[in-house]
Amino acid sequence: TRKLATAAGRVTTTTAVSAAPSSEPAVEGVAAPTPSQIAPVDGVSELVTPNDEFYIIDTALSVPRVDLETWTLSFTGLVDTPFSITYDELLAMPDDGYRYELLRGVLIRKMPPGDRHGDAAAWTAAEFANYVRDNSYGAVRAEIGYRLESSPDTVRAPDVSWIAPENAREPIPGYRQGAPDLAVEVKSPNDSRPEMFAKAQMWIGYGTRIVLVLDPEPVTVTVYRPSTDPVIIIEDDVLDLGDLLPGFSCPVWRLFRQQR
Repeated sequence: TRKLATAAGRVTTTTAVSAAPSSEPAVEGVAAPTPSQIAPVDGVSELVTPNDEFYIIDTALSVPRVDLETWTLSFTGLVDTPFSITYDELLAMPDDGYRYELLRGVLIRKMPPGDRHGDAAAWTAAEFANYVRDNSYGAVRAEIGYRLESSPDTVRAPDVSWIAPENAREPIPGYRQGAPDLAVEVKSPNDSRPEMFAKAQMWIGYGTRIVLVLDPEPVTVTVYRPSTDPVIIIEDDVLDLGDLLPGFSCPVWRLFRQQR
């Protein structure tokens, strides 16, 4: 019996079993071939593995490190058009009217939002912008990318986001590193509820403290927080985010339109 160390740090016990004599009767006049009598075949290992090659011990216990300056993700093989993309190339892509996100190196093209979607996003951004201006507390952004993972890169962009004072700083070239403290996602007609739930949980998983999912039809806001069940509020309710943005509250309908 031998103990083997694996790359995950576990210890695996293996036991070498010796070959026992066959219980099947020998065929009279026919001798079993020996390994030396069998011709080698390309690509097929020999019948007998030498003892010094039988056990393989993986000692690569270190975490692989990738040079972000030279890393690329390549799509080759059975694809119509092989291509590679990097974080910097995503940043440099020209504006063609679509929104793009990067999910672990895979480029995702998103349709431009519709009018009702844009209306809700604009009024929501206005509410947070007014709060930031009046209270000098944090920073608000609209449709910017957040770099959530590297090698391969993940860049996601909520419709509206708020950044806490300890994380807020002057606007920077490119994407911000890490998730926002609050993210707002507006549901489009072609978005399913499971998709919006998954998107909210994605932000929570990356460290966002509150996610608001706005549904223009019907007018509702689903509030997500870590380790708690989502809460749905309707247009006549008041959205209170005082646990994250001190003093912030507003009627739900003001996130969707100018007048009641």
